[in-house]
Amino acid sequence: MQTERFSVFPCLAIPVWRRREKTFCAAVSSAAYMTANTVLEILHITPISLRAEDGEMLFRVSDTDARTCRSLFEGFKLHLLGLEEQYPENLQVRYAEV
Repeated sequence: MQTERFSVFPCLAIPVWRRREKTFCAAVSSAAYMTANTVLEILHITPISLRAEDGEMLFRVSDTDARTCRSLFEGFKLHLLGLEEQYPENLQVRYAEV
């Protein structure tokens, strides 16, 4: 069974945070949590897997639910692509088959 997946690594363990890094970290984290919370609380979809710890989020939904979430995930991807343009040294958006 193929699933939709997005994995986010919003914060690296860097001892001294610069303002730019904090802004980037907050932007990615906020977008990831908004997407996950919308799927859970607004669309009432239960993910196949959900883990958010140590600066990483893994969120998977079934093929059936992926169709419902497609627009939301596309919006999340667009947001990350915009952040990639702003912070190319901090973020590279890559695509992988799951």
